[in-house]
Amino acid sequence: MQCRMRKIISLVLLTVLIVGMVPAADAAAVTGCTRETFLKMVLTACNVAYTDSDYLEKAADYGLIRESTFSNYTWRTTKTDAAIILVRADYYLNGNKVSAAKAEAIMKGITDISLVSHARGVYLAKAVHLGFIAGSKDPTEEYPNAIKAGALSYISLGTAKRLVAMLKGDTARNDIADPGLSTVTVTVTPTPAPTVPAVSEYTFNHEYEDAVFELINKERTVAGASKLAFNETLRSAAESRAVEISEYFSHTRPNGQSCFTIIDEYNITNYSSLAENIAYGQRTPQLVMTAWMNSEGHRENLLNTKYTQVGVGCYEANGTIYWVQIFMDLFD
Repeated sequence: MQCRMRKIISLVLLTVLIVGMVPAADAAAVTGCTRETFLKMVLTACNVAYTDSDYLEKAADYGLIRESTFSNYTWRTTKTDAAIILVRADYYLNGNKVSAAKAEAIMKGITDISLVSHARGVYLAKAVHLGFIAGSKDPTEEYPNAIKAGALSYISLGTAKRLVAMLKGDTARNDIADPGLSTVTVTVTPTPAPTVPAVSEYTFNHEYEDAVFELINKERTVAGASKLAFNETLRSAAESRAVEISEYFSHTRPNGQSCFTIIDEYNITNYSSLAENIAYGQRTPQLVMTAWMNSEGHRENLLNTKYTQVGVGCYEANGTIYWVQIFMDLFD
């Protein structure tokens, strides 16, 4: 009987131990900030309206994410994941840029840089330079100003809030020394507006642009919408925007202005509304049209009956093709 009681007590204790582990695991998961949560916090800081169903699309539209460098949003956010979004958001909000050369120099001092890909390491280095990630001097390291980035460490919700506060300027950023470089000075002044490049300075694929135009009208015919007219001035504006998105993929221009300000620079004044679709990486007109048609917001622009004019830009840089559509309706 005593033996049986001891077995029962042992089973009860084992059950308590097993059950007791579940809340602890849950609590650990709760303290971490998921990628979805962090991205939504940054979107809010950037004053971008979103819903639970379109936050990824909105973040991509504003240049904050790319699937190639940031995916699986239910996972917890690592310091590198946060760095990617913060660097892009800081450029969107404040126009701050870090040169590739400076990023490469900083990467030499990050002690655990080998844990991430080179592309992600560049973002981590840029985040260090912009003051989002602190460094610590350690004379025993190969680089005296070695940065202990914790590339793959998870960030807590509290850390996420502090990072977003830095992004908005509500909290001071870290002031650290770059390895082998001068002390970081974080600026929040947008970069000066660049001169719009003359279209003649670049080579555009008019054959692809014309093919996209034909595919637009094919889709509109199927949907019962009237065909659009191809506007050559809009083509030039779209081509200039294609060059811009090769430098900064966003509906915000590299100078921090709305994408639609390009229209003013081409002296187009008789319009009542505008829309822009952008994309990159698709190798053919059919592939980019398929991508746009499979996206609710882009498809809505393509088939919207209020638009009567369109311009298409297609530009290739470093082996990547960049696509732009600008839709417009005219005053009577």
